[in-house]
Amino acid sequence: MIILLKAYFKKQERRVLPTVKSEVNFDFNIARETTTAKMDFTPFIKDVVAKYGDDAFEFLGLTGFNNNAANVRNFLKTDGLEFAKGINKTTKTRISNVIADGVDAGESIFQIKNRVRDVYKQASSSRAMTIARTEVSRASTFATVEGYKQSKVVKGKEWLTEFDELTCSACSSMHGEVVAIDKSFSVGGDPPLHPRCRCLVLSVLKESDIPTSVKPSEGQINKELDKLYEKAPIVKKEIDKVAKSIGKRYKGSVVDITGLKGRKRSLEKVINEFNGNTSKLTDIARNTLVIRDTRNIDKAFKILTSKKGSIGRTFLAKNNSLGYSGRLIKYKTSAGLGEIQLNNPAMIYAKEIHAKRILGDKLFNEVRKVVKLNPGKGHAFYEKARNMNRGLAKRKIEKESIKYYNIIRNRWNTHLAI
Repeated sequence: MIILLKAYFKKQERRVLPTVKSEVNFDFNIARETTTAKMDFTPFIKDVVAKYGDDAFEFLGLTGFNNNAANVRNFLKTDGLEFAKGINKTTKTRISNVIADGVDAGESIFQIKNRVRDVYKQASSSRAMTIARTEVSRASTFATVEGYKQSKVVKGKEWLTEFDELTCSACSSMHGEVVAIDKSFSVGGDPPLHPRCRCLVLSVLKESDIPTSVKPSEGQINKELDKLYEKAPIVKKEIDKVAKSIGKRYKGSVVDITGLKGRKRSLEKVINEFNGNTSKLTDIARNTLVIRDTRNIDKAFKILTSKKGSIGRTFLAKNNSLGYSGRLIKYKTSAGLGEIQLNNPAMIYAKEIHAKRILGDKLFNEVRKVVKLNPGKGHAFYEKARNMNRGLAKRKIEKESIKYYNIIRNRWNTHLAI
């Protein structure tokens, strides 16, 4: 779709640029441009719907997804190509703004046209990527859910959120929510929730797995938190014990034993991020296991995730827009889940603003001497990026963060190999 978008914007630039004068008025008819966009993108969106509808059927062991069903036709007429109007409104607004800026600056028509060219240059790069990812997600999610509906065997749908450093609180709060197949999620619809949203929808085959209760009140949430905090000391004792045990196996390991998460913060997290679902709160009891040699982290991860009921998550640098890498284990104890962060000292040094407290003076100073960069900048990059919309400025932050993490990771690994 990116190729289609680039071609579309290039053709539009050829139509619009000759009409630009040294005034704000120029020839850009949104209705005409939207019609052109729909003609260009309809075949592609149809193909996406057909593919993901077939995939949903295949996953369920079925064949015969109806790509001409009424719901599919309605989607293609409305939501499926609604973005065509939106992208043209945005483009026209941006062109109007840069022309006005050029006029105010007393620029020549040549300079003003260069400003317009820059609008289309961005449209063909970062904007095209955002639009493509978002609209393919929208079409594929529609087709998946439509496939579930046509199957007659799927009773409900579950929201699946991809977790990493860029996961927003809105998507995080939706993770695991289950509703009937013909109902809307609590946010009013299916993914995507926002541009570049990576959330998916899973099938629920049993009606008994579909909750019928409404979002709990704060009083109800507090009662559930009371139960979790009663068990939390047991969870904490067990995850600290296993982390210390594994840490002893590997030379140079450090276990950061923090206290329980504050009750106020837990309540805020359940309400704002988990939509009132306390079962998603697994970090009341948590710790950090730092293993000096990166090669031993895989071994530790395998041990921790081998415990029945434990869930491991790996963050790969190549899949993370900020370049962070690490492991997180939701470890199953006799009293519930607790979280163990697993990483090497260099990544803790790069990511955590309290790295010195976690690593201790000796290990902290060793990492600083090896990597020759200031600590904790990963957290600063994350805070900047998560509050920015997609665009050149955000991409610049991401590139700086990737470079920072890569330098630290490579220098530490080289140090270990010496």
